[in-house]
Amino acid sequence: MDTTNIEEYISKISYLKKQGFGFDQIYNDLKKHHISDEVINTAIAEWKKSNTSRKRNLGFIYCGAGTCLLVLSFLLSVMLFYSEHNISWALYGFTFIGLCLTFKGMITIFGW
Repeated sequence: MDTTNIEEYISKISYLKKQGFGFDQIYNDLKKHHISDEVINTAIAEWKKSNTSRKRNLGFIYCGAGTCLLVLSFLLSVMLFYSEHNISWALYGFTFIGLCLTFKGMITIFGW
């Protein structure tokens, strides 16, 4: 199996998925070009694997940013509390944004 051909097919699969085609339609489109079933299935499996990996990495970035924002919110709230300033914006604002980012990351990682 030629890897350059598979990489061409992966880019074609990516293009067709962005156009809104399903895997059955993509399979039939690639089959029209007289490509073997084994190569088509390998290319689709590689595309799914790379797409899942990309989404997982993005999810970890969201979770990391959300967690950092939650820690920043805690530290800022403690500092403002002991300096007798209003802590509501740090306590509620940053915590809400941090939780939203963390949950968005978890949803992206788990693929819901």
